[in-house]
Amino acid sequence: MDIKPITFNDRSVLLQVVEGVTLFTKEERDVVLELMDETQRTSDYEFWGCWESANELSSFICYGPTPMAHGTFDMYWIGTSDAHQKKGRARMLVDKMKKNLAKQNARLIRIETSGQDTYDSTRSFYDKMEMKEVARINHFYKPSDDLIIYAYYFL
Repeated sequence: MDIKPITFNDRSVLLQVVEGVTLFTKEERDVVLELMDETQRTSDYEFWGCWESANELSSFICYGPTPMAHGTFDMYWIGTSDAHQKKGRARMLVDKMKKNLAKQNARLIRIETSGQDTYDSTRSFYDKMEMKEVARINHFYKPSDDLIIYAYYFL
């Protein structure tokens, strides 16, 4: 297993992982791919992945700088295919992101997620990764689906 960048040329491999995350809705899958496509036009977004082999991607993370905020970054997406859940892949990617951003003098990483029960394990993961819930907007996505904002502060 190797952690390395995902390039636009890896789009079809990323698509396989995104489709292998049953938690993601079709809309969410589409947005991940839109961000990958955006990497063709800008270098702001970074995609990193856990590669099980040269052609098998098991997990990915996407992050980039927050516009108009100094030293602040957004973690846009993280996902692990169902076949590779609970193997520490996402933890390794978050650690890699933190190391990469520390070299860029990051102050803060912001993460947004859903308050739906189906995202309980996601929120538990963020808690374990020392990310703190800092805000909640009730009924943001739809009735009974809150927006929960997490933050990781570099000290």
